[in-house]
Amino acid sequence: MTVPNFKDIIAADLSTFLNPNEFSETHLIMDREVIAQVDSITLKKHPLDYAEGVSLLQKHVYVAHEALGFIPNDGSQFNLDDEWYTVISVSLDAGLLFIVLEENSG
Repeated sequence: MTVPNFKDIIAADLSTFLNPNEFSETHLIMDREVIAQVDSITLKKHPLDYAEGVSLLQKHVYVAHEALGFIPNDGSQFNLDDEWYTVISVSLDAGLLFIVLEENSG
């Protein structure tokens, strides 16, 4: 019997984390329907000193690299659920992409 290594165990857990019956939902990302976990965060800091009433909104997107099919570049434009954001950072670990997006709102 072969004992799975840690990366195999993490990859198997992706199907639980990215399960629409558990934590995730179907989202439209760059014209593709994919299962993803999306968290929204409104930062208290203002993006510009003179932009009173404007907030900085971040979206944290967790999606399987295999489902998305590409790794977005930092600084590129990214469409999530028919809204455009700027990619702040991207990391890929054990087949899971973690994408940080930002937009000014207000």
